[in-house]
Amino acid sequence: MHAFLSRQSGFTLSNIIPGGGAVAVATQYAVLAKYGVPQARAAAAVTADAIFTYLFTLGAPSIAVTLLVIEGRSAGGLVTTAVIGLTVVIVSLIVIVAVLRSESAARKIGGWAQKPLDSLLGKLKKAAPDVTSILVQFHDQASDLIRTRWKALAITNVAAQMAPLLVL
Repeated sequence: MHAFLSRQSGFTLSNIIPGGGAVAVATQYAVLAKYGVPQARAAAAVTADAIFTYLFTLGAPSIAVTLLVIEGRSAGGLVTTAVIGLTVVIVSLIVIVAVLRSESAARKIGGWAQKPLDSLLGKLKKAAPDVTSILVQFHDQASDLIRTRWKALAITNVAAQMAPLLVL
């Protein structure tokens, strides 16, 4: 029940407030904290939910256009966009699965990501966060959660994303 309330409040806020994604994440975290969920577990749950939402939000349109192309009803310039989107979703999924599966993969991916981030933020005169420690921490907190609840997370995210269509 607490997870449902957290998920639905976050989804609603992210869709009705400009820039609502950040507000949604904070609200989900606050709801779970109110129900006594430990901070690390709440952060892992909110992050896992955000990842599923990201993958579905970016992946669904890309998959739809890809299916149109396969069917022979290409949408001109959208084909390139769909291929790029689908590639980003597939690469993201591979990275997320790797991080969740092993701490050593989280460390390797963090090391690879750190260099370009340091370079980019260095040009902006900002300090980059330690990507490796963030990914290892995410692995430690979220791997068990995802392993045991991935079906529920996937189903609730698909249902939340498709619910507005039921209204139409």
